[in-house]
Amino acid sequence: EVKELISSPTFSLVNEYQSPVVGTIYHMDLYRLEKTEDLAQIGFEEYLDSGFLCLIEWPGIAEAYMFMPHIRVNIEVTINNNRIFNITTHDAVDA
Repeated sequence: EVKELISSPTFSLVNEYQSPVVGTIYHMDLYRLEKTEDLAQIGFEEYLDSGFLCLIEWPGIAEAYMFMPHIRVNIEVTINNNRIFNITTHDAVDA
């Protein structure tokens, strides 16, 4: 539970929130990144290695980092403006 206003981190790329239940949460939006090298500039690996919860929007550019257990949520907006959520879990794979 986070009691702060949540917004997409489009301009800052990473927002940090504090939850009394899970502690620090990093919320990232990778939409504006153009190449995987850009991930190093925002400290992407350090966020993943922090042990804290990382929520990542537009994770396509970071596929090479998705070897650890994670949950992927794909949201499809239908023609009637309904939302279809597809949630999959992924176990760790050897890097």
